[in-house]
Amino acid sequence: GSAPACCRSTLEDPLQTPKAATLDDIKQLVVDYAQAAANAIDAGFDGVEIHGANGYLIDQFLHHDSNRREDEYGQIPENMSRFALEVVDAIVARIGADRTAIRVSPGAYFNMATDPRDRDVFDYLLPELAKRNLAFLHGGIFDDSMQFDYLGGSISTYLRSVYTGTLVGVGSYTAETGSAAITDNKFDLLAIGRPFIANPDYVAKVRDGGELVAYADTMLTELI
Repeated sequence: GSAPACCRSTLEDPLQTPKAATLDDIKQLVVDYAQAAANAIDAGFDGVEIHGANGYLIDQFLHHDSNRREDEYGQIPENMSRFALEVVDAIVARIGADRTAIRVSPGAYFNMATDPRDRDVFDYLLPELAKRNLAFLHGGIFDDSMQFDYLGGSISTYLRSVYTGTLVGVGSYTAETGSAAITDNKFDLLAIGRPFIANPDYVAKVRDGGELVAYADTMLTELI
């Protein structure tokens, strides 16, 4: 049969047909994540944010639609969270918890089908992450007005209800609506992405009341 959709590896040859990561692949990936984090610190970065959201590799382990594994990395919340926690622990061991953050997408929405069982995975994962005292946890969603029945609402609402550490909100907020959300204790910090692509001087424009250029996907082709 075909390989499971989850955790695909092309470590030996990037041009080969993707296949499910072997246990040896996973061990090497954990090492690679930690080395990449150490490289970033050596290069002068203040810290790293692990991308565990939006359908990327770590996120594939955390959702039933993509994780079809039958070994110690699949089927139940503890197993499906194992890779994410191994990566976090390896990075923390290299650079420290205060320099380590992670982004997660509890609601499957980016090239994944939703599955109510995913709630159990994140109900397990998020308290475990909170125990690590990371710099922050960042929600992964393009529009935080999206509602997920099995999460009881939006991504940020769910994260705030389960995660006890510093929370970064994201998802089509403006400076004004984001500030209001922080005031309402929806999250602690705000991430602004696409408006910065359209307005490299975004902070100055917001501060001075300047007119913002609207973001368009075509701008991504102009980035150097």
